[in-house]
Amino acid sequence: MSKSRWRIVSGFAVVCTYAAVLQAAPKPPEYADDLGPDTIDVSAYSADMQAGYKKFEAKCAVCHSAARAVNSDLVTSKEWERYIKRMWQRPPCCNLCPVISKADAKAIWKFLTYDSQIRKTGPNAEAWQKHHHALLAEFKARYPKKYQEHYGVIERKKEPL
Repeated sequence: MSKSRWRIVSGFAVVCTYAAVLQAAPKPPEYADDLGPDTIDVSAYSADMQAGYKKFEAKCAVCHSAARAVNSDLVTSKEWERYIKRMWQRPPCCNLCPVISKADAKAIWKFLTYDSQIRKTGPNAEAWQKHHHALLAEFKARYPKKYQEHYGVIERKKEPL
């Protein structure tokens, strides 16, 4: 192999290795919800809801962590509808982004609305609130700058005069 070809091949290998390292490096979470669990036990849900969950996993977890939606404070049908419409209408940002059909978007919306009613309201509301507040507190402690960016000013302890 000639020197120039060797340089090209070895340069390409270095770039590929660097790219692989960057992809393998864990990224810090973008939001507090990303710190929570990224799966839901849907075994007791209807076949329709389980199918919606599979679409959610296949479509949504490509662009952001599934945990972001699983632990979201969105609960109502209207909140989820607004969120899903934004994701459905978003133009692809890369070649990895999935196409979300109108039928997929509707199935995902139905699932997230149903699941939120089951896990986040009624008898589960208090436990859900504690869980969500714990995620926010952990995110605030670990990523204070991002917390301030996304959730507002960090409270400062009052200094004695």
